[in-house]
Amino acid sequence: MLRGGLSINQVMANTGERLRDQQVQCQQVEDKSQLTADFFFVPWEGQADGCCTTLNVSPEDSLAFQQRTDLLGALKEWVKDEKSPARFLVHGLGGSGKTTLARVFAALVAQAEGAVKLVLFLRASEMAEDYRSAVALLSEDWSEDASEDESEDESKDSLEDGTEDGTGEAQLHSLPDAEVRKMVHNLLGSKRWKGKWLVVVDDAADPDPKELGRQGIAWLRKDFPWAAGKTLLTSRSPEWSTATATDKGHWEELLVESFEEEEAKMWVAQRMPEWDPEEEENVEELVRELECFPLALDQALSFAHQARVPSAGALLSMYRAQSLAP
Repeated sequence: MLRGGLSINQVMANTGERLRDQQVQCQQVEDKSQLTADFFFVPWEGQADGCCTTLNVSPEDSLAFQQRTDLLGALKEWVKDEKSPARFLVHGLGGSGKTTLARVFAALVAQAEGAVKLVLFLRASEMAEDYRSAVALLSEDWSEDASEDESEDESKDSLEDGTEDGTGEAQLHSLPDAEVRKMVHNLLGSKRWKGKWLVVVDDAADPDPKELGRQGIAWLRKDFPWAAGKTLLTSRSPEWSTATATDKGHWEELLVESFEEEEAKMWVAQRMPEWDPEEEENVEELVRELECFPLALDQALSFAHQARVPSAGALLSMYRAQSLAP
């Protein structure tokens, strides 16, 4: 419950908007190098073509709000440290910005000059679809040195049969999900990619097998090749680092909470550049009313943009009037 008696869910309902995967709609930044300077990563334009293979990752993702430098810094140190655990858990309340943080991080890693040459962003709710996209993306990298495992060769053959007559794509879509997963996991463990990838698993359910089963990813804990690369998992549940302790490997973890007040104010300034920059006091009161919570701010500012609310003070007055309404 936010101050004034209005819940976060009510804020969502009042604006008539639902949070999208990419919540932040910040202004375009002309000098992209400024975005990556603190991250010690080179800009996207500086990369050679094909330097990093990606799925569901775009250079534009790195333009999202990046003031959470402490969180990004922790993730940067983890991915650069070869001795760090292979798994990293980012958890927090729904709407706290976990997905946005993961997308920004994945895009920055894809731009980096480093050991990571493959970045896959896998959505837990669309996992089967994303795995098929991954096979299509990586199939050209099948080679004799990928694996000496006969089962992998069989997976390769099942994909490549029909390629010459144009039926390969149709055959891929006809394969069972388990077979597609096996092909992707074989690739991630191959000489070509082992130790060179970052996979983001976004918005995974509670690690309880029944909960994962409802999400269609009951296989994730036991079958995913965690040790073959770096995996960042986002979830509302903090239980992943403890409930999976019996699974092979350890976790680093990070709790994503509300913005710091200065971060929230900077985000408002980016989202609503048409507002008077001298209206700092009203902006400060607005972010405090919404407790600096990313989802609440996102929905309130989306409403302000669509309704052409002229100022932070006007939005603040509307919010307070609605909060006090019977």
